Amino acid sequence: MSSNDMIFRTVKVLDIGYISIVYFVLGFLATLLLKNLPFFGKDYDESKDQEKPIWQLILEVLLLMWVVGVLGYFARNIAMFLPSPLNGVSGLNHLNVKELQHSFVFMFIVMTFNSPLSTKLRILYSKIASKK
Repeated sequence: MSSNDMIFRTVKVLDIGYISIVYFVLGFLATLLLKNLPFFGKDYDESKDQEKPIWQLILEVLLLMWVVGVLGYFARNIAMFLPSPLNGVSGLNHLNVKELQHSFVFMFIVMTFNSPLSTKLRILYSKIASKK
């Protein structure tokens, strides 16, 4: 492996870290946004979910996942729009870095810190598991 190849790979790894930070910030902001919306966080009452039938919880989880997926799409477009300070260093083309196309960090942050979604999933799982 040549020294130019090593430098390129190092720059690419640094750019992947930059992309992860961008997605983390976007995910954090999306979580704050969702927290202030009705049904997604504002005035959320876990006890009401305990009383809901399984089909209603499934529909609500699917709606939340749809919203998270759409937000992931917007986050990916925003992340692609933001320039990388490493673009052009050692021949790196920031837009060609595969991790830019995947908003895994964004999805992880939103799904982990969106309390109603994780609670609904936990309640849904326990209701389905208890049916066996």
